[in-house]
Amino acid sequence: MDLTVLIQTSPLPSHPSTALLDALLTSFDRVDRLKECRIVILADGCGTEGRDGDGDDGPRRAAGPANFKHGDAGSSPGVADAYRLHLDEVQRKIDRRIGPYAPSGDGSVELLRLTRRHGSACAVAEAFRLGAVTTRYVVVGQHDNFFVRDVTYLEGLMGYMDRTEGEGWLQCVHFPSTATIRYEEKTLRRYGIDLVPFGREVRGPGGARGRLVPLVFWYGRTSLARTRYYEEVILPRHEMRVGDHLEELWGTAQLGHLTGVRDEFAGDGGREGFEEAFRTAHARYGNYVFLEEGMEDDEVLYHLSGRRAVAAPPDPDAGGEGEGEGTALEVLDGGPRP
Repeated sequence: MDLTVLIQTSPLPSHPSTALLDALLTSFDRVDRLKECRIVILADGCGTEGRDGDGDDGPRRAAGPANFKHGDAGSSPGVADAYRLHLDEVQRKIDRRIGPYAPSGDGSVELLRLTRRHGSACAVAEAFRLGAVTTRYVVVGQHDNFFVRDVTYLEGLMGYMDRTEGEGWLQCVHFPSTATIRYEEKTLRRYGIDLVPFGREVRGPGGARGRLVPLVFWYGRTSLARTRYYEEVILPRHEMRVGDHLEELWGTAQLGHLTGVRDEFAGDGGREGFEEAFRTAHARYGNYVFLEEGMEDDEVLYHLSGRRAVAAPPDPDAGGEGEGEGTALEVLDGGPRP
């Protein structure tokens, strides 16, 4: 498939364990043909000071605590060292094609280690600048968003996007998560915007049968997009700073724009004008969630916060090269999760 998978990772409390990435790549088996694609694990720099006041990528700011949300190890050498050991182990598993790090068919798994800390948004921009994505489509995701239901329609969605390319309204498709289940109901309740008239039925080859519901906010969850959507629309539109998240930039801008359209047509008699204005405004963003027919209320993605996950103790009875330490996770705020 003409698709690259770009997975972002950064320092976490569970490092040097590779458990989180192990689980993520294992979940990719649920998505038809995903492991036949080029999978790039995008490892941001960690932003620590060295003993001489410089990090592995140049001067660093004053000492401070680790900020895992923004991928900053702060001044903690322990966090930075654990992260580097983690990446070394990831590279070893890739090189030896261990367990979930083994691709299928003509696919590949690669580790792209950035030499300085960027933060989520700038790291994605850097990956594109470095030419990590050369395919027409890209799946961008985080290290802590897992596929928990089988996806048999990915190729069908790409075919549908091919057929609608010249129409300009569809740029990005999100997989359902907690935030986007019953999304029309939630959006009407929270923002007073009725999305039902704007949904699109998908009926096509490749098993993609369902409905596309427009999003009013761009979520930082795993999604399928046209590569040029990032190159020409998202990344050039914002002046990004180290530590920024695309969700906070693009998503916030989108929500403000679309609720502004709602406010402009508030009151009676404005529905017809609102629908036209909303379609025009939303086409600027072009992002939807795909709800598979018969599975509309089911999550496809599950978010396990990497900041609250630690590696479970290794199983002394586990065997095999890919087993042992880092094969399970525990969550600090309430025990194990499925």
